[in-house]
Amino acid sequence: MSELEELKENLRKCEVELAKTKAHLLKNESMSSLGSLVAGFTHDLSTPIGLGVTGMSAFVERTQKLKELYDKQKMSQEDFEGYLLKADKIADLVFTNLSSASERMLSFKRISVDQTSEMKRKFNLSRYFDDIVASLHNKLKHTKIVVTNAIDKDIELETHPDVYAQIFTNLILNSLIHAFDKDEAGLIKVVGERDEKYLFLEYGDNGKGVAKENLPKIFDAFFTTKINEGGSGLGMNIVRELATKRLMGTISATSKENEGLLLKLTLPLEIS
Repeated sequence: MSELEELKENLRKCEVELAKTKAHLLKNESMSSLGSLVAGFTHDLSTPIGLGVTGMSAFVERTQKLKELYDKQKMSQEDFEGYLLKADKIADLVFTNLSSASERMLSFKRISVDQTSEMKRKFNLSRYFDDIVASLHNKLKHTKIVVTNAIDKDIELETHPDVYAQIFTNLILNSLIHAFDKDEAGLIKVVGERDEKYLFLEYGDNGKGVAKENLPKIFDAFFTTKINEGGSGLGMNIVRELATKRLMGTISATSKENEGLLLKLTLPLEIS
């Protein structure tokens, strides 16, 4: 083997190793997002469950006191009416908070199961997007960012929901990290329409936007302007990889500084 052929072979091996490393990093980043989702969900769920438990504890205590008065034949009509009034308020508190916890658990279950599975299934895209936003509640509740769902409510897809979960999750987290300063009010809006062959999605925020010189690089692996502030440089790269390779579609970005970012995805409805 000549030196030139040996050099070509070494370069080929390097390319293979780089491809494997990139795939490994992308997988780790996706699992990291899921881990963050689990941690946030656990923290978020503790509040309504905690309030429900506190309410039930108060209910049990008041019921016990009323029973003691009744057993001693010291219970007055005022005691009973006061108990009913308080019990009604406690029941409302417990029901509201446990219903909230139940809804969040169902949303999380749908998203987390999908993110660990590559199975195709049928789902309503608008409702699924609401589930994704609900799963990110712990991230969004500390901000003044409003997420608006303008996806056609009749869009039913039979494809890989895990891919859509990862795309939307990465886009929303990217906006939270890059588009807005702390405590800054802002808007994220997702529009979705379809025809007979394609799904058309638009994801936009009204944040800082992207500098002209950086716009061509936003989908590049490891490109980030906030390496020490939560930016890994892989989020948008994952979005492009998923949109183009898993969903066999296209994605483009337009932006001006201080005028937000707009992403357009065109995705075929039929993929293998």
